[in-house]
Amino acid sequence: MEIPMVQLAFWFSPLLQGENAAKNAISALTEVGATFLDYDENFERYPVLDPYTLLTPQFRRFEIHHHEFEDEVIKGSLISRLGFLMLLVPADHLDPQIDEQHAQGLLKLAFELYPLLRPLFAWVDVAGDNAPKEREIANLQLRQLLWANFYGPEYVQKYGRGFLLNAPGGRKEKLPDGGIAYILSKSCFDKTQRISEKEIVDYLRPKARVKVYQAMPSL
Repeated sequence: MEIPMVQLAFWFSPLLQGENAAKNAISALTEVGATFLDYDENFERYPVLDPYTLLTPQFRRFEIHHHEFEDEVIKGSLISRLGFLMLLVPADHLDPQIDEQHAQGLLKLAFELYPLLRPLFAWVDVAGDNAPKEREIANLQLRQLLWANFYGPEYVQKYGRGFLLNAPGGRKEKLPDGGIAYILSKSCFDKTQRISEKEIVDYLRPKARVKVYQAMPSL
């Protein structure tokens, strides 16, 4: 059985595509305070002073540390074909407060990384097999509302700035490039703590048939 994880995913970032994808990913993560990690001959982790030797075009999985997560290691991966960057933090602690802190830490990183990477779409939520897929994101479809949704300017143009900013509940913020962040609730693990899922879905239905995302674990 896989360990539950909280995930931050950036999709179709122009800066994460092509031959400079690894360089741009390293630059963005370093700018927001991440330290890249590697292992010595005794399998002990140590900070990598030159991460460009670690994250190469042939090796796109990595581990980083960030002060928001204390001693927790963040696992990451980069797929330049999709302009895709993913960060994962475990969410299987006995103390739910720690899981929530990790989700909030990834949300903070999402806000810091978004203007550096300018993705088509980004999200923070519990990882699962039913997360949004490549094709629906590329086609600007709204099928699932995650806990934290970062819609790039193309999404805003398709669905309307007012429509997204007036969506019920949660927190809505304008992003530097004209995008919009829509966070459903204060808690990642209680998405409808202040407003019902039905109210959210009913509001969005005239333009998009959506449902509030609930992670399905990998088999």
